[in-house]
Amino acid sequence: MRRGTQAGLKMRGMRNLTGTAVAGPLVFWVIVAAAAPAFAAALKADPDVLVFHRTDESLTAAITRDGQPLPAAEMGEVKLWASGHDYDEMFRYEKTDGALKLTPTGFCEVGSYDLVLTTPSGNLNLKVFTPLDEMPETLDRVAASMGISLDELRKRMNLVTPLGEVKVSFSLPEVYYEGQALELEFDVIEGGTHTWKVNDAVVAEGPEAARLFHVFDTPGLAIVEYTASRSGQTVASAKDSTMVARVPAIEWTVPRNVEFTLKAAPGYGKYSWTVNGKPAGQGEALTHTFTDAGPATIECLCEEPASGPMGTFLRIAYDVTVTG
Repeated sequence: MRRGTQAGLKMRGMRNLTGTAVAGPLVFWVIVAAAAPAFAAALKADPDVLVFHRTDESLTAAITRDGQPLPAAEMGEVKLWASGHDYDEMFRYEKTDGALKLTPTGFCEVGSYDLVLTTPSGNLNLKVFTPLDEMPETLDRVAASMGISLDELRKRMNLVTPLGEVKVSFSLPEVYYEGQALELEFDVIEGGTHTWKVNDAVVAEGPEAARLFHVFDTPGLAIVEYTASRSGQTVASAKDSTMVARVPAIEWTVPRNVEFTLKAAPGYGKYSWTVNGKPAGQGEALTHTFTDAGPATIECLCEEPASGPMGTFLRIAYDVTVTG
């Protein structure tokens, strides 16, 4: 991934495992994990960080003790934690001698988690990240489907950055999620006017508008453009694009005439639920009963985050199959 370049350019957001700037936080959770006792130092997981980019992949960590495979019989309870909540239903766990395999279920959600495996020698902690960020609409895939290079696609889409008197550039991650915030900042140009556009619509403008804060609220291709002008002449400009995607829907099956309760992600001040597009309640939890069999949809809009950028939101959708 290319980095932004220009003295004074700041890109705020999460950092991935290589230190490259990526999109801002999607779910604002605090990871809580039980502390491992001192004698558990001989336990090791390789890798100890598992990153799921898709819901159709399985990942395996080698589990050893003193360099030897840990017997499956000694692998005890597995817990997946985030903000004090247990999310075990998100994965299936397969234990074999010296290995723990994780496979996402239909309940897998975007987020960051701590996995705790209990053993007679103590607890073993692993990090689990589920960005689910390999979307088919990324520019790389569009270019591949057209049989051209990514650079050629950018030229055809007029995404090549022209330069003015001041050389500036920025680079966006390939995918943002709906409700995430984009934050970019250049140095203020004396006597100049800064203009930011998203898909040709002005979202920030003025002498002090060197900083952009923008929440993506519509899925699809987003072209972000920056210009700085002085006395009616453009002195700097830059442009890049990203794909704004919806958080993947969770597939779920529930019998009709059975009451159930769904809980939304914690850490928000406002929750709005809909069932089949109709308002169904407020609050962190939804209790509902389907009376008819067939397909249904449930959606929860989480707004007013307790931490992180204000104005961001999280939309979680459920594709439900109601059985008879």
